[in-house]
Amino acid sequence: MHSLQSLTIADTQHNQRVDQVLCEQHPEHSRSLIRKWLDQGQVWVNDVPVTKAGQKLKTGEVLTWRPPEIQKSDKIVPEDIPLDICFEDEHVLVAPGSSFNVDYR
Repeated sequence: MHSLQSLTIADTQHNQRVDQVLCEQHPEHSRSLIRKWLDQGQVWVNDVPVTKAGQKLKTGEVLTWRPPEIQKSDKIVPEDIPLDICFEDEHVLVAPGSSFNVDYR
């Protein structure tokens, strides 16, 4: 698990929502992932767990969070899916669609 991170809320962040400030601190993560941190009890303001993403912050408060480890697969494994190929050249492959294929009409 990652170590704790903290931030003292500046005047420019006064009245911002907890999830907005965390999104600014972690632009590589989606807001929905950051809300999961809240749901998992990994975010605190002045050592009190945050229960609402929309909680407004005040200047001088200390926002603390522990981002959970993101599990990444080391290897992408291809699936052997049988295809009935109707047409194929160096740029395009045409096969009948099914529920897991994207097709355009």
